[in-house]
Amino acid sequence: MAKELKNLLVNFIHDRELKREASNYLKGHLIDIGCGTKPYKDLLSPYVTWHVGLNHTATLHDKSSITIVFLFTIGIAFQFTLSNATVS
Repeated sequence: MAKELKNLLVNFIHDRELKREASNYLKGHLIDIGCGTKPYKDLLSPYVTWHVGLNHTATLHDKSSITIVFLFTIGIAFQFTLSNATVS
């Protein structure tokens, strides 16, 4: 991810905290809703076995990193329901 010099400290703190939280809470499959170009794929790869990128076809991002592209809007992220057997 492009990191501007003026945001270097903010990005450092953000990435450090993201790693800390990922090590505590991420395992197995990660569904990255609104993944864009998957800027955190490398940072999160030690904690997950599969990183699924989910994005809308109208995204302005490069689509080469996206795993699943929706042709239509099916809802917003917090409206998805998944069984406990498939997601923890």
